[in-house]
Amino acid sequence: MLASSITENQVISAIITIAFLLMSIFLENINSIFSSISIMNFYEKFPSGVVSLTEVTGLVSFSVVFIALTILVMQRRKSVK
Repeated sequence: MLASSITENQVISAIITIAFLLMSIFLENINSIFSSISIMNFYEKFPSGVVSLTEVTGLVSFSVVFIALTILVMQRRKSVK
């Protein structure tokens, strides 16, 4: 949603989204510093059936941050027009 709210072109939005997803998958392999902010770390225990509160909280907070950023971008775009 954030990439779509930033650009008006759908293709550029898709490229930004794909690049972000690929970065989040391979970020933990590049450097150990980035492993703590990698999205894939939140999904480690889900396949085995373990639902951890820290993983759920991390995913929800990640979603809330990006939804809030999308709302800010849309409000600024609305105030400019």
